[in-house]
Amino acid sequence: MQVKIDVSTDMEVQFGNAALFQLEPLARPGCQQRTSSVLKITPCSQVVRESFFDLYGNACYRITLPDGKFTLKYDAVVDIMPLPPVDSPPADPELLDLPPDTLHFLLPSRYCPSDCLQKFASDHFGWKLPGRERVAAISEWVNISTQYMYGTSDEATTAIDTVVSRRGVCRDFAHLAISLCRAVNIPARYVSGYCLGLKPPDFHAYFEAFVDGRWTPFDPTSATPREALVAVAVGRDAADCAWSTIYGQGQTHRLDVQVSKAA
Repeated sequence: MQVKIDVSTDMEVQFGNAALFQLEPLARPGCQQRTSSVLKITPCSQVVRESFFDLYGNACYRITLPDGKFTLKYDAVVDIMPLPPVDSPPADPELLDLPPDTLHFLLPSRYCPSDCLQKFASDHFGWKLPGRERVAAISEWVNISTQYMYGTSDEATTAIDTVVSRRGVCRDFAHLAISLCRAVNIPARYVSGYCLGLKPPDFHAYFEAFVDGRWTPFDPTSATPREALVAVAVGRDAADCAWSTIYGQGQTHRLDVQVSKAA
């Protein structure tokens, strides 16, 4: 399946600042591959930009902007390929055999204080079938137990706040599911990206758990599998995956995200 991404935003910075953007879909051989990717900034005079990969392998743009208003447009086409089925029976990952780069995703992080949820996770999910079945049960529980509601969380909301209030948006659903997975010793990481069919269209957050020897996506905001999820950035939690970060004074006046099947 080919998915078309169109992002357009009007922003403003004061005193000329640097900004960091994570908009470009990850290159994942056999799973997700960009066929086109274009970033445009208007006006383009006095704009200095560079691209690089952060420590998680996310594609980033660092842009130095002059004082004033600007429009940023990002367009991409991405080939999405489904993960092949797994024939082996569900099993929790063996901690001693986990790849070293997954161990980081067992630790508590800013928005995912998994160490505070160990008893809760053990009581609710310790008796579930292991591996992907346990992760699926966690994702389903978050979906059923949490009400999707705008304006009920902010940049300070953690998984502890969400498990208490039982309300939030996609990033809160993801943070809670990640925390519960880590609390039962399953590596889990935050994913920001695009979602085909999301209403209203916007950036989307979900998570991946390391089960069956690979990173497998789960979306606790949906009771049924999404038609297509396009990963842009992965990290410990939302602190590592912001679509934009302005270093200084600035604001977003308009944001439009469109995701569709490519013609």
